[in-house]
Amino acid sequence: MNELVIPAYAKINLCLDVLGKEENGFHQIDTVMVHIDLADEITMEKRESGIELLTDCPKLPESSGNLAWQAAELFFRETGVSGGVSLQIKKRIPICAGLGGGSADCAAVLMGLNQLYGEVLSSGELVTLAAKLGSDVPYCLMRGPARGEGLGTKLTPIRTGLRFPVAVVKPPAGISTREAYERLDQMEIASHPDVAAAVRALEQDNLALLTQNLGNVLELSCSLPAVKAVKQKLREFGARGVLMSGSGSAVFGIFTDFGRAVRVAGEFSQNGYAGFAAMTLC
Repeated sequence: MNELVIPAYAKINLCLDVLGKEENGFHQIDTVMVHIDLADEITMEKRESGIELLTDCPKLPESSGNLAWQAAELFFRETGVSGGVSLQIKKRIPICAGLGGGSADCAAVLMGLNQLYGEVLSSGELVTLAAKLGSDVPYCLMRGPARGEGLGTKLTPIRTGLRFPVAVVKPPAGISTREAYERLDQMEIASHPDVAAAVRALEQDNLALLTQNLGNVLELSCSLPAVKAVKQKLREFGARGVLMSGSGSAVFGIFTDFGRAVRVAGEFSQNGYAGFAAMTLC
């Protein structure tokens, strides 16, 4: 096999709690994540040597500043495999959104290279490499919901048959993950989400219980008025639950009807926002 096309799925955080900051600057978190079927598309082709990267997103570098490039570089360096790769990324996941787009691309590149070059890494070794690229990358190697603890890399899969539609809305302005956490460090968190309750809701296939236990403490540090406005509008459109994903600025609303999610996403898209309808994956 010399070429393959692989999807890189976005994720949303159904619950996100920040438990503290370590001396090295990293934060201890407790989160519930689920993939949605909004995905970048990455075409990968073997080459004799070196890395080539093309993307249809003008805001992304086509060099070592791109996380997908870094993933390829890490793969060849750590495995000692002789060869290279040409990468083409069709970007569908908004950037600076809290949807894990960069992490998803990293994970897809690692998995794709491992396939192209004969499964030289075990699943455990892939996870170890992924953790070197970012705390969300190991999760992006998975499919379906999981609880992430510690730095987000201690993952426990959640067994569930619950799937539901979401309308995902990204305001024009984005948020830096670093800035979001730095702002939160200056705040007192008076109330923490019940992550265990969100896990139970998924295990019980209980959408009502899940929507009652959505929570993200990083909303406290979000300074974008548009996030609050989008949440309010999603409620007016009938969303069962709404939440900012990750460090933002994307917000999702949970619906029970996919057609409704499509119409709501379209309403936002017509008014200057990036709007997407998607289904969760389990």
